[in-house]
Amino acid sequence: MKPRARFMNIRRQTGQIIQLMRATAVHIRATAVAAAIVLVAGCVGPAYVKPKVDTPSAFKESSPAAYTGADPGAWQPAQPQDAVLKGKWWEVFGEPELNTLEDQLNINNQNIAQFFQNFMAARAQVGIARASYFPTLTTAPSGTRTHTSGALGKNATVNTGGTSTGTSTGSGSVAGTSGSNLDIFQMPFDVSWEPDLWGRVRNTVRQARYAAQVSAADLENERLTEQAALAEFYFQLRGQDALQDLFNKTIEAQRKSLELTKVLVETGIDSPEDVAQAEVTLANTEATAVGVATNRAIYEHAIATLIGKPASDFSMPVKVLAAPLPITDYVAAVSVGVIGGQALLDLDYAEDSRAEVDMNIVRTGSGHYIEIQGTAESRPFTHDQMNEMTELASRGIERLVEEQRKLLGDLH
Repeated sequence: MKPRARFMNIRRQTGQIIQLMRATAVHIRATAVAAAIVLVAGCVGPAYVKPKVDTPSAFKESSPAAYTGADPGAWQPAQPQDAVLKGKWWEVFGEPELNTLEDQLNINNQNIAQFFQNFMAARAQVGIARASYFPTLTTAPSGTRTHTSGALGKNATVNTGGTSTGTSTGSGSVAGTSGSNLDIFQMPFDVSWEPDLWGRVRNTVRQARYAAQVSAADLENERLTEQAALAEFYFQLRGQDALQDLFNKTIEAQRKSLELTKVLVETGIDSPEDVAQAEVTLANTEATAVGVATNRAIYEHAIATLIGKPASDFSMPVKVLAAPLPITDYVAAVSVGVIGGQALLDLDYAEDSRAEVDMNIVRTGSGHYIEIQGTAESRPFTHDQMNEMTELASRGIERLVEEQRKLLGDLH
């Protein structure tokens, strides 16, 4: 065989071998890519299926029929509804000031704001997870400018061109005696997409959706907790206002009692020990009243913190809630007796020890008797004496009821 023919034959065989090797390499690469896709996608596993357990739907005590005849307010099985809006439940108290504070709490409370942002982040995670259903496009545009010095000569030229392999490139040049500028702009982009063959993306979306539901429940629970705390602190503060008002009236009554005791001492009815006891009682009441103002400030600061206001300059005016007193009538008690054949009112210890007749009478402001107790200590008493003592006790009780009316106001 001639050398040239032999050379051509070897060259042809070499080309066939190279083509075979290329085809084999492409097949191996495709097989490897397919295997990698199967292995990676198959790692997700099947969707979670809750195990089937044969259990009753509810306890027999939890059925609605078991509580059909229950009294209103009686214990009932709980029905959790954490994510349900609770509404403005505090309006049942009929306090416009509390309604205003609750509205400010929903806007300015920092704990509620934190849980709200957590919920919004959880919702965003759902959107991020759902984005994996669609192709992903990425790009990184860039631009450069190159300046060529004019020292290269007036006739210097600059070649420009463009290429396109998944990248858009453009260029241009401006030449002059002072040099030339070359601008190059690039717009590379990459598109990728992974089909959700084995449910990995669907499981991720489902997990994010459940997490968002939990976050919504946490938000409503926190909102309800803060609303309840505000209502509690509000009524605690108004309770301190009512207590302060009671202390003020008590101090005023004890001061009058002290003055009366001093007058009785001057007339010889009471002793100096009674004055000292009245002074100690008044001082103790005044000292206790100071603590009420301190407790009120604590609740006031707590309310300021809940509604997002600085506690240093937040204040609420003193207000006694217009709620009816749990008192239906006035009541008073006095002692009467007979000493030397004469009926006396409000016996002291010395008079009571030598009284011929001793009687205690308890009566309401409306004139109804609660208790009448009388004892003949040394001799029996007549019906007229009993009427006389009863009438004397009634006048004393009316005076006491009048003082109570000044402090408590009209109960009817």
